[in-house]
Amino acid sequence: MAWVAPRVVSTDGKTATYQLTVQKEAGRIAEPLNVTINIPTGAKVTETSPGIVVADGVITFKTTTSTDTSLWVKYSLP
Repeated sequence: MAWVAPRVVSTDGKTATYQLTVQKEAGRIAEPLNVTINIPTGAKVTETSPGIVVADGVITFKTTTSTDTSLWVKYSLP
């Protein structure tokens, strides 16, 4: 499944924060959850929630849907 989420970024004009919460569905078994986050060209990641990997300009997060999951990425705007 792929999903594109509009309006999940808050900004003050200089920095931005992307936030995502994925809720576990009752009764479903844990399934892999792989998230790739794209930020604007020229932006620089300044801070992330635990478990996020930033490598070669790609931001990823891998876990399972065994529990509710919340993640965030803060970055400076170009």
